[in-house]
Amino acid sequence: MANEFLEIAKKKSFFKWGTLAVILIANEQGWLPIKNYTTNIWHIDEEKLSRFDAEAIRKRYSPKPHSCWACQQQHCGLIEIKEGPYAGLVVEEPEYEQFAAWAPLIGQDEVDGVIVLSYETDNLGLENNEAGWIISWLMECYEKGILTKEDLDGVEMRWGDVEAVRAMLRKIAHREGIGDLLAEGIRIAANKIGGKALECAIFTHKGNTPRGHDHRTRWHELFDTCVSDTGTIETHLITLGMMQFVQGGDPIEISTQTAKTRWVMPFEDSLGTCRFNTGMNGELLSKAVAAVTGWDFTVQDAKIIGFRIANLMRAFNIRHGHTPDMEKPSLRYGSTPKDGPLKGKSILSHWDEMIDNYYKLMGWDRKTGKPLPETLERFGLKDVVKDLW
Repeated sequence: MANEFLEIAKKKSFFKWGTLAVILIANEQGWLPIKNYTTNIWHIDEEKLSRFDAEAIRKRYSPKPHSCWACQQQHCGLIEIKEGPYAGLVVEEPEYEQFAAWAPLIGQDEVDGVIVLSYETDNLGLENNEAGWIISWLMECYEKGILTKEDLDGVEMRWGDVEAVRAMLRKIAHREGIGDLLAEGIRIAANKIGGKALECAIFTHKGNTPRGHDHRTRWHELFDTCVSDTGTIETHLITLGMMQFVQGGDPIEISTQTAKTRWVMPFEDSLGTCRFNTGMNGELLSKAVAAVTGWDFTVQDAKIIGFRIANLMRAFNIRHGHTPDMEKPSLRYGSTPKDGPLKGKSILSHWDEMIDNYYKLMGWDRKTGKPLPETLERFGLKDVVKDLW
């Protein structure tokens, strides 16, 4: 069985390159997040773009193995910047979402800059995606005069300015000046500032931010992120081989598959296994549980556990104030791309019917978002019924 998982892992580019190769793939397919969703086209010259190639990065920085114990995946290496103003810095090789956040998202085009900002974010204990969205938002606001140098405690948040980003990240981490507000997260900060600043902030109304992609061209992830009960994607349809959802897709089919596969990630999370190694293969994971425990454990058992977790998380969030009205994107997050492969196309015209379909398939009440009593009982959560109904 271990060999079966290994063969799955070896077939993916992640096995050799980690997620380094994704930056160029995302750029080619139009789902790279660029300058706070103001465009879907990364304006970078070919010579600089070539430096972001996975093989070019490995050749330039000569990583040393630093992976998890016994893992055969070839990423998480230690690298050293060997020249320039940051020469001598030894850090972990960034993953794709660090590259997305600290290059195209903030209008920065140097690999060294990505490495430095990835290290800075980790060293300060900040969450990379949220930090990236906050910084790109500030840069757009600064460029348009919505926020001034004085508003930002003297920091000029110009696109691509690595040192300005470092200064602002430190303010956020230490809650100094404007950083005290920004540390609350982009939804709270944008709503407090209001006006045009709110119009260009990227978040869901629950308060979470997207992964490092332009979800306006990955409708399955935009929908999934907004209905998520954990704050991030929960039904990674691409991992399950549904590549048709990369660019747009059929809205109802997206919400249908989101509901049908809602069990996979919660189930695997309960096992503590790594998706890079398992490929989220529910059948093999179920066999692994059976082998380890001696139980007669099937994929159907795994589905019950996964859906039980999903419904329990939903019940918890409902009790803490989440409502169906919060399951939607902010104005910019749900905006229509002005260029790129899905220029002029938006998911929002389909949103209500997608939510209706998703709730129906999940067995949830459309008005309140609560799992219906019969749904809770079906997944062994009879004791939760009295708390919700």
